[in-house]
Amino acid sequence: DNFKAIELLNNLENNGVIANSADQKILVKYVGWNRMPYLFSQYTSIPGWGRRTDRLKQLLSEEEFEEQRSIATTTGNSSVGAIKAMWSVLQRLGFKGGRVIEPALGSGHFFGLMPDNLKEQSTLLGIEKDNLTSRIVKQLYQTVRIQERLSLELFYVNKAIATTRPGGFVAILANTELLDGTANQSRLETYSENAEIVGSLRLPSNGFEGQVGAMDMIFLRKKVKNHPLWIGETADKNRFDQQIRDDFPGIDYPTSRYAVNEYYKNNPEFVVGEMKEVKDAKNSFALGVELAEGEDLQVKLAQAIEQLPKDIVTDVPSDAETEMKEASLQVLPEGEAKDGGYLIQKDLIYQREGKTAILVEESKSRGKIIRSSLKLRDAARKLIHTRVNDGSEKTATAAKAE
Repeated sequence: DNFKAIELLNNLENNGVIANSADQKILVKYVGWNRMPYLFSQYTSIPGWGRRTDRLKQLLSEEEFEEQRSIATTTGNSSVGAIKAMWSVLQRLGFKGGRVIEPALGSGHFFGLMPDNLKEQSTLLGIEKDNLTSRIVKQLYQTVRIQERLSLELFYVNKAIATTRPGGFVAILANTELLDGTANQSRLETYSENAEIVGSLRLPSNGFEGQVGAMDMIFLRKKVKNHPLWIGETADKNRFDQQIRDDFPGIDYPTSRYAVNEYYKNNPEFVVGEMKEVKDAKNSFALGVELAEGEDLQVKLAQAIEQLPKDIVTDVPSDAETEMKEASLQVLPEGEAKDGGYLIQKDLIYQREGKTAILVEESKSRGKIIRSSLKLRDAARKLIHTRVNDGSEKTATAAKAE
């Protein structure tokens, strides 16, 4: 299916034609290479893979082939069942339409499976790093604005929070490493400075078709100044910026090597099944989630969703209106910072992506580092400009001192 999709895409682009509904039925079957990494290995001895690699090289340029090789094992499409469940939760929370940004678009299925009543009331923006995937998505969803990310954004969740209005939602489908990984501690602290967790559902390993390993369905709300979602003990119960090692059914503590986000310790009803040590796709031990024999995933998931807050979308308080405007994507002229670079406007830090600038949510340390680096960069540029255009030692010395 991937080969047919790429071949069709090349034909459409070479002839300057827009995909019709029949073409889109072929293009939508493109799923990336996450399950076919052998295509990019020169050492594989699996029968048939060599011929497929040769065919792929015929369909892609050398640069495109190398790009696909570099992301083959790090990208994948979310399952249809999980995406539908996420839209169900967002509707429960009270979302009825608005600006929707997908900062890791993939094949665009989050937009493709968006309920029609929401799509009619929404403006959609998709951001995708992979050039091949973004070209396919442009043919599939021709009314969606697609922006290519030319640099790998490790902090895409932070960027999603930055571009969301105060009180707006950020929905994330990620593997459990995002919340459980101790290496993500500082990242979670940054998230929690700017957003509150509405709820997070931990899905069973292989719960939906195409899903590999346990997954977290995370829903955040961007903080609104002086209008917290949770207060007092409830706020403590809904922290998500710490990992702990404690007793969970099926896990041997204190000898276990697994850490689990404190959110699931305080809210075990949102684990759709039972957490336990399982074998992952690579036949290694990992922390997973399994349903008990006879349990139905859809029933368990519906029960968990029913315990999430309902209709919590409210009008943005007036004291957040300015904050909301500043979070908007801004169109930049050429030359205002390189792609992926930072700039300061009205004392706020933005990062350039293509022709737009996106507000950067600042933690104390991160903001200080970026501002100091920009100041040093500007001083270096001034010194170079002075030496080239002025030439006097006195002016150069003054610029150097600055």
